[in-house]
Amino acid sequence: MEVRYADGTKEEIENGRYERKNAQNRTVEERLATGADVSRLRSLANGISIDNVRSSGQGGTAGSRPTKTERKGNNIEVNYANGWKEEIEFGRYELKDPYNRTVVERNATAADRRRLQSAGN
Repeated sequence: MEVRYADGTKEEIENGRYERKNAQNRTVEERLATGADVSRLRSLANGISIDNVRSSGQGGTAGSRPTKTERKGNNIEVNYANGWKEEIEFGRYELKDPYNRTVVERNATAADRRRLQSAGN
């Protein structure tokens, strides 16, 4: 699997190895591929980004409408019809693909919290 960018750089996964190359086709990073690498490159190849995982009320497709929302204290988890899942747990935001692989994990932002709370309404 390979993704090429407009600036000439590329990322690829071949035989379980992740490789990132600069515009001169020189290897900048090489290591074992993670599940997150696979999900991210698949998503890029298919034109999917975090912005596509939204409720239909926010401009997403019918496949990305919330099907289940769980709230426990400050934690919130939203499952979508297309299999994707977003959650905030103990201040950390996580986006998972339909295969339950982590695509994004980072500190949650106020915008993340607003988006997930509005998806559950």
